[in-house]
Amino acid sequence: MAQAVDAWIDSTTAADYLGLTKPALHRLTSSRSIPFEQDCQGGKCWFKRSELDDWRRAGGAGAWREGRAAAAISLPLDRSVYGTPLPVPKESPA
Repeated sequence: MAQAVDAWIDSTTAADYLGLTKPALHRLTSSRSIPFEQDCQGGKCWFKRSELDDWRRAGGAGAWREGRAAAAISLPLDRSVYGTPLPVPKESPA
């Protein structure tokens, strides 16, 4: 079987190629978690098959989800850095 030509593909084809829904692919592009190009800001997204294959080999969406979870875990507990201090927890009765 001949190897596929590494051509630019649109978001519909990329989503099908990766087995994702278009909204899931859009979330990945919005967070810059997947390689893509745009003609202009807010323009149509284009993907290279070879870059999508590399992204998938590197962990793909699973790595993206793990990265989001790690980022959520690493948030500082003292939210005063965000302008809203956390309430002081009450001690539980012994």
